[in-house]
Amino acid sequence: MMNSMPRKNGGNAANALRDHKGIVVQGHGTFARGATVDEAFVILSSIEHACTVKYLVDSAKRINV
Repeated sequence: MMNSMPRKNGGNAANALRDHKGIVVQGHGTFARGATVDEAFVILSSIEHACTVKYLVDSAKRINV
């Protein structure tokens, strides 16, 4: 079976999750860890929301809103 992500990238993501509760991996998405599934979901949702806000702010700057 072939993985879409090289092993070294998976290892980098795992290492990053040791030091951070959530990460964004370009081309792969958002990953989070928590003491419970609920906590991980809240972290993941917070990251996704922050990314959406950043995207909207950057878009507004481009059209001078």
